[in-house]
Amino acid sequence: MGGSIRGPSHNNGVAGIRPTTGRVPRTGHIVDFGGVYDSWQQLGPIARRVEDLGLILPLIAGPDFRDAAIIPVPWKNPAAVEVSKLRLAFYVENGVAETSTETKDTVRRAAKLLSDAGCSVEEDLPKDRLMEMEEIRFKLEGTDAGSYLQRLSAKWNTKTMSPALIDRFLKQEPLPMPEFTDLLERQDAVRSKLLQWMKSYDMFCHRLRVSRLSPSIAPARL
Repeated sequence: MGGSIRGPSHNNGVAGIRPTTGRVPRTGHIVDFGGVYDSWQQLGPIARRVEDLGLILPLIAGPDFRDAAIIPVPWKNPAAVEVSKLRLAFYVENGVAETSTETKDTVRRAAKLLSDAGCSVEEDLPKDRLMEMEEIRFKLEGTDAGSYLQRLSAKWNTKTMSPALIDRFLKQEPLPMPEFTDLLERQDAVRSKLLQWMKSYDMFCHRLRVSRLSPSIAPARL
């Protein structure tokens, strides 16, 4: 929902996949399926090697007939991909979060390796759309002044909550319904714009990961 796969994977030097929206059921997770934030959340594995992810993901993917958002998403053999025919976009800064020099250099090296392998490579970034989506998401997170988190805590009989979550959500004022529905409409509009941008590419390389493209709250997923 906010980097819980990608962040730990990056920081610990291991591999992780945040799957395409609708691929893996959320059934049984403490942050379950359903609700207004449903499309933000995907479950995926973290493992030592990319090869391990390729073994795990097909096992956990697919409809379980409980999570209503899950659909059969074809799982293709990665070995059958012709790298030389892929179109790659990359960037080293997104205007939202600071990136270290080492990370920027690694992204550039990854793009160079793929270019050497025959990929069509272009440095490109839909910065305005990303910034707009960041603004929308931040406002939507505080829509109900933390009522969602309180219900989640009660559901799982959790007695404590992170001070950071309290400061970020529970101390906010609820949004009026007209503003809330406007944000949802704006979110869908930005997702549509990102889809148009994605039509030109097959892969997206940024901040230490290469992703196959499909739209969600952020522009790239595997």
